[in-house]
Amino acid sequence: MKIIITENQLERIILNENKYTKSNVTFNDIWYCNKMVKCYENQDGDKSPLYLVQKRLIEELNKNPKTKKWVIDNNFTADKSFGPTTAKAIGMYYTNGKKEFECPVNIGRKLLTKLGFESPEELTEDEKILAITLTMEMSRDKEKEIKAISNIIANRVYIRNMTPVDVVLESSQFSGWNDYKGVGINTVLCKERSYEDDSWETAIKYAKLLLSGANFSDNTNGATHYYNPSVIIPSWGVGNDSWVSHELGLIHEFGRDTDTRWAKKPVKRK
Repeated sequence: MKIIITENQLERIILNENKYTKSNVTFNDIWYCNKMVKCYENQDGDKSPLYLVQKRLIEELNKNPKTKKWVIDNNFTADKSFGPTTAKAIGMYYTNGKKEFECPVNIGRKLLTKLGFESPEELTEDEKILAITLTMEMSRDKEKEIKAISNIIANRVYIRNMTPVDVVLESSQFSGWNDYKGVGINTVLCKERSYEDDSWETAIKYAKLLLSGANFSDNTNGATHYYNPSVIIPSWGVGNDSWVSHELGLIHEFGRDTDTRWAKKPVKRK
């Protein structure tokens, strides 16, 4: 059987061999950090921005007879490779079939918005700080663990008369922030890529709860300290006479370092 390769397909094969690089940019990278998928990049997966943008472009271009003909004539498909044909398709979409764009063209927030992709919820700076803190502490979404860490923050807020943000940014307390003194919150968010963590949505939930008064039950029984024993056991942790454990059976050890003046007794929030 004879296989016929169109000129456009041949162009893609040649370009793929010589110019294309892989992009791991996600939708969240684009929305939160203004990153872009660029010409001569390809992406894997049916949930990648490039693939879904190509599919949406085809849907939109097929609504207009003129641009639908262009799709057919150019054999424009969602092939997960961002070459000249995708760039031209973006131009056809933006100009209602009057103009083709040439590389370099990028897929960024502006195009996603125009194509109707939904952006994430806008967060305040304080919500970002607390959500980032919780994702720094968690590598996966275990709500009981996140709730317990949120209770540590809430208990410190209550007993020390501080704000939740002041608690987590206090020097040498939440170690994830040690390397980010003076760094803007959006820079931290993009460097940590907290929004890609499995715990991000749960972290946002508890960040909002902390900022609205921490009206949730205390599953730590009044603990004020915690640490991850698989990472490090601090000098004040298990084995130290001052450590009082609040056994929870979670990833972290929760309790109180009673050498700390405000951790002598379990916290009982009203």
